[in-house]
Amino acid sequence: MARTGRVNHTHQYYRHVNGLWHCSGIDGCSHYVPKNLPEPVGRKSLCWTCMKEFQLLPYHMKEDKPNCDACTEELENIGKFLEMKGVKEVEDPFQRMSRIARENSAKKMKKDEMRQKQEKDEIEVIEPNEEHALDCEIHVGGDCSCGRM
Repeated sequence: MARTGRVNHTHQYYRHVNGLWHCSGIDGCSHYVPKNLPEPVGRKSLCWTCMKEFQLLPYHMKEDKPNCDACTEELENIGKFLEMKGVKEVEDPFQRMSRIARENSAKKMKKDEMRQKQEKDEIEVIEPNEEHALDCEIHVGGDCSCGRM
């Protein structure tokens, strides 16, 4: 008998960018819920936090990656604790790395522009004195960034 591609396991549902509910791909699963079928309410799913099996209910469908009730409660408690401590928003690590890379790139571009302007306008660069060069650990070849010149 020909295999249909069906994988016998509990799906881990998530809402794909196309709006359909898909399985995360555990065990090579390519299951999804077509548009002509309702959301997978009542079906079993794996929690995205603890990986335990739970039954999807209508309020789980509001999340893109549904968590079981225990994990949802824990995440809400963590959010309340952070709010109580005055933490307004926790930045996603990937967004933070991207932001830092953009900032560093902008700083480098600005520094390069200043060097080009100095070369173009033949602006006299003030060299730090020898005493400063000996005191400054960062001082390298006249390009001191410590600001103590």
